[in-house]
Amino acid sequence: MTELERMLKNTLLTLERDLTATQKTQNTSLANHQRSLENHAQAIRQLQETIGQLQAEQQELAQNLKHLSDIHANLEPLLSRLSAILNGR
Repeated sequence: MTELERMLKNTLLTLERDLTATQKTQNTSLANHQRSLENHAQAIRQLQETIGQLQAEQQELAQNLKHLSDIHANLEPLLSRLSAILNGR
């Protein structure tokens, strides 16, 4: 094997090692990115679930508030009459 062939062979082997190392690094990076995306997707699903629960609770609280408001509206005339009676003594 001539000196030129040896240099070319060594250069190609070095290039092969570098490319293999780069590919492994990229594969690791892609795997890490994939895990990160999966974690983000899970966090988004949990947030969506929490938002759904909060919306349901908000709707229930709004119904309770409406009910209390209706009770107040029904009692207001009676309270006014009782107040007038007490003040008229």
